[in-house]
Amino acid sequence: MAYRYRKKQKKRSEDPYKYVSRLLKYRLRSEKEIRDRLSQRFPFDVVEEVVSKLKEKSIIDDKRFAYMYAKDHLQIYRHGPKLIRAKLKALGIDEDIIDEGIQAAWNEFDIEAFIKEISRKKNDLKEIKKFLYKRGFDTSILDNVDIEIDRR
Repeated sequence: MAYRYRKKQKKRSEDPYKYVSRLLKYRLRSEKEIRDRLSQRFPFDVVEEVVSKLKEKSIIDDKRFAYMYAKDHLQIYRHGPKLIRAKLKALGIDEDIIDEGIQAAWNEFDIEAFIKEISRKKNDLKEIKKFLYKRGFDTSILDNVDIEIDRR
């Protein structure tokens, strides 16, 4: 007869600040994400206290989170503003903060280099437009892509 050993479950009497620091070790998080994760383990009053202290110390900052998220997704993942907006909205960020973050990241983004990179891989104008649209770029940018491709 085979015996199965159960893994010992960790006690949930963990410090909420240590839990948050472990969450933030991997990536920045929005206030809503922190609240949701804390509420799974701790009572409401503890969650409110921890979140308010973290906001005072500027550890949780939705503006910084929105900017960093938009910058990473534009430069690394090559997602467009529409897709980034939808993802940030799902993460519980306010519309005004989303607009500021995307605008700040967009000002640093080199769209011309990105278009040249795509045009090296895809020769057909229709393919390039389709690719950019799927990535969440606006149609006005697609019009500018026509001009760039026609010049080559």
